[in-house]
Amino acid sequence: EALGTITFDSAATNPSTPVGAYEVSINCANSSDNIEVEVVPGIYTVEGGDLTVNYAKIGAGEMTDGQVTATYDGSAHGVKVNTSADAIVYYSAEKPLTDKNFGDGSTDPVTFTDADTHALYYYIVSENYKPVSGIFSVIINPAELTVKANDVQITYGDAVTNNGVTYEGFVGGDTAEKLDLNKDLTYTYTSQAGNAYGIGRGVGEYTITPGGLDTDNYLISYESGTLTVKQKALTEDMFTVDDEFTYDGSAKEAAVGIADSESGLLTNADFAVTYANNVNAGEAIVTITGKGNYKGTVVKNFTITPAEVTITVDDASSRYNEEINGLTYRITSGEIAESDLDRLAITPVTSVKKGHAVGTYEDAVSVTYNANSNYVIRVEKADHEVVPAELTVTVNPYTGTYDGKYHSAEVTAKTGKFFTFAEIYYSDSVSFDASYYLTVGSKEMPSFKDADTYQVFYYVVCNNYESVSGSVEVKINPAPLTVTVPSDEIT
Repeated sequence: EALGTITFDSAATNPSTPVGAYEVSINCANSSDNIEVEVVPGIYTVEGGDLTVNYAKIGAGEMTDGQVTATYDGSAHGVKVNTSADAIVYYSAEKPLTDKNFGDGSTDPVTFTDADTHALYYYIVSENYKPVSGIFSVIINPAELTVKANDVQITYGDAVTNNGVTYEGFVGGDTAEKLDLNKDLTYTYTSQAGNAYGIGRGVGEYTITPGGLDTDNYLISYESGTLTVKQKALTEDMFTVDDEFTYDGSAKEAAVGIADSESGLLTNADFAVTYANNVNAGEAIVTITGKGNYKGTVVKNFTITPAEVTITVDDASSRYNEEINGLTYRITSGEIAESDLDRLAITPVTSVKKGHAVGTYEDAVSVTYNANSNYVIRVEKADHEVVPAELTVTVNPYTGTYDGKYHSAEVTAKTGKFFTFAEIYYSDSVSFDASYYLTVGSKEMPSFKDADTYQVFYYVVCNNYESVSGSVEVKINPAPLTVTVPSDEIT
């Protein structure tokens, strides 16, 4: 009390005194002779204050204690650190900041765009405040991206092809081209049974499954598309057809083959074959109708050529003035269908008529037949020989008794039942033949008077008839003579 009011003497007592150590002394209001005051100065330390820090998220998302959670959207995400004092905030995404290295940080807020879990380090310095350091987790989750295979149609036998994909979910201006995704796309094509599509797989629907993409900023889900394999249209060049047959009366079915160009694809199960106009000579039709992996109709032709037949007519012979029959022929090459024999009505004929003179008529015998486009007929004609007819010669020998008159035999000649103008030559001395009957014979029948037996040779000739020679007998027996001798004259 003697000293009065004691006061501190120090500038450090000012609230705005910067951080530091200050000497502190005292002042006494009163002095006293009885009291010797020795003031020993003290130290007054001003320590740094505690900064008030708050945080603001950068970009969309949610912020909780020490963490920002967002979904990738192509924009920046992070945290801005704010203080109430005139402080400097240093940021780093690479390493924690301390009082030794905070200067390596950036005074601009660090942000993140790509999906990942990012560490954001900060360090706050202020002259009269305690430094503040910390870490934020900036979690950017991948955005959802749907990749759907586009449907595609191909024709059976074609190599598989894709029609690309449709992307749904790009954000922040991203595109497949910008991210260069298409180069990594893969596709699988499978049937409902799980079989992979390949050239030659049957028509139907196959599932297109895209894949192969990898990007950090998107969580990719795939949706399948449909590969539709359509029937292939039949074309003429897919087939070979046996092109020529010979008519024989039966239906022809040309073998339909598969061209090399369709080998391994087109099978006999993929088409049906029907035939038309395939019996008679001409252009036959084969209709090929697709089924299974093929569709449509192809019409092709093949040729049925007429059968070549050679008819050889046999030589004919007939007697003069007789009915002509018995003409015959033979098939010497080729064949005629049995069903066509009546239709063709092949009939042998001759230009020689009854009454034609004896002789050989060349190529007189042929055949007639009804024209038929199924055959090419060649006829080998034959000769017709007319041979002499047979004369009917009647011989009546004479047998009688001498009567003093001349008597002769009788020779008559007929052609059939009619007399003819045959010439008869006679001789009572020599027989005849064709070489000299004219020189030794006489047309007058010899006659005889005296009793004897005579032989008369004859030779009958007539145009178109066979000559007839022979002999006939004339027999004149002696007449009986009775001699009567009177009895009275005998002595």
